[in-house]
Amino acid sequence: MSKVIEFINENRDKKISLVVSGDTGFYSFLAFIKKHFCDNELEVVAGISSLQYMFAKISEFWNDAYISSVHGKNFDYVSKLREYEKIGLLTDFSKNTPQNIAKKLFENGFENAKIFVGENLSYENEKIYEFRVSKLKDYEKKFGMNVVIIKR
Repeated sequence: MSKVIEFINENRDKKISLVVSGDTGFYSFLAFIKKHFCDNELEVVAGISSLQYMFAKISEFWNDAYISSVHGKNFDYVSKLREYEKIGLLTDFSKNTPQNIAKKLFENGFENAKIFVGENLSYENEKIYEFRVSKLKDYEKKFGMNVVIIKR
């Protein structure tokens, strides 16, 4: 990331665009960029977030949901699901996969909770899956880029 800053600083006489995926205000590269540049040097163009997109795809509102990124983090799904009816999560490919999330919930009595997995959202190969925790925990497929919504 330091090379990006270095490149921008070396080319201040040019217009430069950074294109990144995801929500500009939610676990975004924007936080890093703002440490190096003033607000008046930036023009941020927002798109739709993956969680916003996914909630729309399953016809759910999300103003009452707990939203978080679990990329490489320890996360207590059980206590959050006891506290909230719905959870929306940005997942990862190793520690917090849909199956690992389902296993943790199954072990703690949430075998009938629903988990929606949105894979490759907004791309041609987009897929939306709906599972009960009891089925997803042993599901063999390795998901591509995905987000998860859990409903009690």
